[in-house]
Amino acid sequence: MRNALRINSHSLSFLAGFMTMIHLVSLFPYEIHMAAISLLVAIDFVFLYKCRLRIDAPTGRYISWYGLFVLYIFASLLYTANTENPDYVIKRVAVIFALGWLVSRSVRNEKNLIAIANGLIIGAIIVAALALATESERIGIKRIGNYTVGSSVALSGIMLVAYICGLWHLVFFHEKKKEYVITCGFLFLIIVLTGSRRAILLSLLFIPILLLLNKEIDKSKKVVVFLVVTIVLLIVGFAVMEIEALYSLVGWRFESMLQTMLLSDSGVEDASMLERTIMREYAFQLFLEKPIFGYGVHGFAYKFSLYYGKLVYSHAGFVEILSCYGLIGFLVYYRGFILIFLDATKIRKRANRCHVLLISYAIMTILTDMYTISFITPQVVVMLTAGMTMLNVRKSK
Repeated sequence: MRNALRINSHSLSFLAGFMTMIHLVSLFPYEIHMAAISLLVAIDFVFLYKCRLRIDAPTGRYISWYGLFVLYIFASLLYTANTENPDYVIKRVAVIFALGWLVSRSVRNEKNLIAIANGLIIGAIIVAALALATESERIGIKRIGNYTVGSSVALSGIMLVAYICGLWHLVFFHEKKKEYVITCGFLFLIIVLTGSRRAILLSLLFIPILLLLNKEIDKSKKVVVFLVVTIVLLIVGFAVMEIEALYSLVGWRFESMLQTMLLSDSGVEDASMLERTIMREYAFQLFLEKPIFGYGVHGFAYKFSLYYGKLVYSHAGFVEILSCYGLIGFLVYYRGFILIFLDATKIRKRANRCHVLLISYAIMTILTDMYTISFITPQVVVMLTAGMTMLNVRKSK
């Protein structure tokens, strides 16, 4: 029985991570991905029934967090302002809940977390290969990702999570160093080809963060590594700004962003940042109009399309939830982060390398949710669920 449980948990962890990435490929009908993930959940339920197991505390905690939030999203169908495509969000959060369920059921120890990380990495590599194969004509000319997963931002998000998992393994483990150096280098290259400023900056930022948090590396080695990383970053920065292909792809985006941020009176405006500012301001205006319940599932997209002509989300998690689901939805969703951070403070002196990865990822997510939307991003919810589960297991012990 124990061997069966062990095999089941490792397999579920790997498959949950793998399907988290693969199901985002838009080259295939979304219903196929939904069916595959539903089958995994069904198999898990059968296993749960046959072994006469109960839903334990970590899974119960996940249900009380994301499960409750998904239920609230479904309930908002009763009053949503969106009459065109509320099913877009409904389908996504239903699939994300299923993936989170698999994670909450399987991740209990370091081996499980390694399995899910490997699933995320392998899935991301396959997605990257598909992107390179189907969008080869865009490489070095335009941002890749639109044909493969719907947008370059989505592709960069997939690569970023896998990159962080690979970097974690590279920094905290001693085996397969060369393989993970190559893997991280490849994933970073794809991130650069997406042209995503956020993903590029975060992928670079996580190098010193994980090195600093690794207690096994002495200070002198950390100084050397920091110097090497700094030199490499300077070389990369120089290449991005001086090589025409790289500059046309991503360099000009960083240049316009910095000019907009640092030289506000220069007359230079970053079109992407300006548009997102308009979105955030309009989303907050919608929240003020209906602060308790919001405009319902995908409500911002519909209202914004009437105002601005685009049926898109707000690119900002805080105001997206406030405008669509009001204060109630906001408190239900971000309660999950509070639980993670409260548990983190209780084990800060006993935190292991798994907790370092998961807690730092949760902090990064909450700090950047003003520029992205975490609640509808599968890989983010999967990582947060793993963090919530691992911390709860540690706490119960």
